[in-house]
Amino acid sequence: MNSTNPMYTEQVTMTPAKAQELLDRSDLRNRKATKGLVSELSRRILEGEWQCSPQGISLCPKGNIVDGQHRLLAIAKSGISVPIRVTYNTPPETFTILDCGKKRTAGDILYIQGVDKYAAGMAAATKSYVQYQLYPTRTWANRDTDISHKEISRSYEEKRDLITLYQPIVMSNYKVSNLFNKTAAIVFCLLAHEKGWLPEEIKSFWEMIGTGANLENDSVLLSYRNQLSQQAFRKRGQVRSQYQLNAAIKAFNDFKDGRTGKYYAPQADAKMYTLVHRDQIIPPKHDIVSIHRYSS
Repeated sequence: MNSTNPMYTEQVTMTPAKAQELLDRSDLRNRKATKGLVSELSRRILEGEWQCSPQGISLCPKGNIVDGQHRLLAIAKSGISVPIRVTYNTPPETFTILDCGKKRTAGDILYIQGVDKYAAGMAAATKSYVQYQLYPTRTWANRDTDISHKEISRSYEEKRDLITLYQPIVMSNYKVSNLFNKTAAIVFCLLAHEKGWLPEEIKSFWEMIGTGANLENDSVLLSYRNQLSQQAFRKRGQVRSQYQLNAAIKAFNDFKDGRTGKYYAPQADAKMYTLVHRDQIIPPKHDIVSIHRYSS
C-alpha cells in the first residue's frame, strides 16, 4: 500500500487467525490492552451479540494497527470469525483523535508515544500546563477550558525534556511525605524553569516542602507545609491540581520575597498567580557588576 493512496473501507470476514496475524506483525506502538474489555468483547462474540458497525479496524499504509486493537484481540480470543469493516491507508497520526472500543485517554496517547511510566500523570501535568497558559483567570472545571488529546500530545513533545528532568525530582520528594499534588508540582517546575530558576533551585524548593528540613520556625514555607498536611486544604478548589498549583506559586513567591510568618493561602478558584522571575530576585551578573561600578 502506498502512503499517497486515499483511505478506503471494506467489509471483510475477520478470522481469529487473521486477527492474530495483524496483531503479531503490527509494529506501531499501541496503548496497553485492557483485559476486561477484551473479555467483554469476546463474550459478545461467543454469545452471538457481535454486530458489524462503522467502527471497525484501521490500518496504516504499512499495515500496522492504528485503531481496533481490542476488537482484534477479542476475535482472536473467541476463536470465531466475524464480519468487520477495515479501513486501509489510515494516517498513523490519527491515533490522537480516534475513539475505539474503549475511549482513549490522554495517558493512552502518551503511552503510544513512548511514555512507559506515569503516562497518565504526565498527561495530566501537560494538560494543566496548557490550561495555565490559556486560562489563567478561569476555573479549569469548565468544559470549554478542556484541552484536546492532540494538543496534549503536541505540548508534551515540546516539554518532554523538561518533564523528564523534573518528574524524578517531584516523585522523590513526594514519596517522603505524600503532602503535595504531583500534577501541580510538575507544572510548577515547568513554570519556574521558564522564569529562569535553575534546576537545583527548583529541586531545593521541593526538598524543603517534601522533607521540611532546615526550615526556620518563622519560615513561610513551614507554614505552607503545615497547611498542606491538612486534608481540607488539599481538597480546596473545583480543580484540586489548579488550586494546589496556585498555592505553590504563592508560597514560592512569598519565600523568595523574604516574607516570614504565616502563609496566607489563595482563595479557592482565584485568578492564577504569576511565578516571580529569577531576575527580579537575583540580578544577573552583569547587572551586579554595573551596580558595583556605579556605587564606586
